[in-house]
Amino acid sequence: MLTLLGGLVVIAVIGLGAVFLATDIMIPVGIMLIVAGLVHEVFHG
Repeated sequence: MLTLLGGLVVIAVIGLGAVFLATDIMIPVGIMLIVAGLVHEVFHG
């Protein structure tokens, strides 16, 4: 029982870590894409 619970906790922690990491990566990437789009519009608009 404890082993199963421990396994679930580990999976949950890894899952949350992956989500936070993905968000951490996606926010700057999204900002960079938006900025690149704006710069493109300004220079080529």
